Amino acid sequence: MKLVTDGGIYFEFVPFKPEYINQDGSLIPDAPSITLKDVQLNQDYVLIISTVSGAWRYLIGDTIEFTDVARAEIKITGRTKFFLNTVGSQLSVNKLDEAIRHPEEQFNTTIPEYTLCAKRFDDGFYHTWYLGSEDLKVSNDRLVAALDDFLKSANKNYKVARGKALEGVKVTVITPAIFYDWNGANKKKGGQVKMERVMGEDKFKAWEDFVNSKL
Repeated sequence: MKLVTDGGIYFEFVPFKPEYINQDGSLIPDAPSITLKDVQLNQDYVLIISTVSGAWRYLIGDTIEFTDVARAEIKITGRTKFFLNTVGSQLSVNKLDEAIRHPEEQFNTTIPEYTLCAKRFDDGFYHTWYLGSEDLKVSNDRLVAALDDFLKSANKNYKVARGKALEGVKVTVITPAIFYDWNGANKKKGGQVKMERVMGEDKFKAWEDFVNSKL
């Protein structure tokens, strides 16, 4: 899409880096912002808008990337609150979506739902995934390798984290209906509701308790 730069809207862009983002997806108070003249291709930004109608530095919650700087054309790449960086992996939701498409293609399956958490175990942190699928019939070891290997090749920060504090990946496959039941139990049921892709440890514990109650 193309930004309207002459219609009473002022755009600011904050580089989408973990040091500028709080756990809830909001920005730290002194996060640096740049204007349209300084943006670059192949960089995720948090979009902030101010308007002549009264909105002041409104954080819309989306991350964007420029596809054409001269024409101010952008694409939406994710949400600020769906960002996993507990151990330095720096994974935005678009990277997580790409990671899910990899086993879908590799194993000729569909995974319509997922969520994950950087969960602490006795031996360290693991990215703990729950995948919602009705027809995923491969071994857990192959699923783990598919996600882990793809992210190491697609994201240099994840690869570095895997050599340090991030011990590995854990995967559990469940029916997608459990995801929908969870949303319903949290009063978020409906066709426009999206499952939270990234959870903090406290909420993830509640999620795992809910899953176990359904199995």
